[in-house]
Amino acid sequence: MIVKEFLAIYTSDGIVQHISEQIQHAKPGQSFHIKGLCGALDTVLMAATLPEKTPYLVICEGKEEAQYILNDLQSLMGDAAVILFPMSHKKPYVWEEVDNANVLMRAEVLNVLSNYSGQTLVIVSYPEAMTEKVINRKSLVKNTLSIRVGD
Repeated sequence: MIVKEFLAIYTSDGIVQHISEQIQHAKPGQSFHIKGLCGALDTVLMAATLPEKTPYLVICEGKEEAQYILNDLQSLMGDAAVILFPMSHKKPYVWEEVDNANVLMRAEVLNVLSNYSGQTLVIVSYPEAMTEKVINRKSLVKNTLSIRVGD
């Protein structure tokens, strides 16, 4: 079974359609809680109910859960639509040990957000990553060097 067919089965379900309508007609700041989901059904439900051309932020309880959800969503939605916003350090609140790969991933997320053009986008993160300060857009643009082939 192809992933699109799999998601189409869930999207056509009456309960999923009701949840999707509730999300789309929600007031700003309104939250939803869905109980009783097991396995990867939470990510399948997310992939089936997310409207296209909208950015979303998914905050997980920890780094491992974020990795699991990231992997499931990338399998369902494609790698380009789902990105991870990790903490830049190897251990939470230990500022001396920087993980260069995570710094690069954080920069990629900021770059995608600064060049956002209306495509479907899901950013997966966790509390430790969200507590780190991020450069503002004006400083990012000022300190970004764009190089093209032939320059």
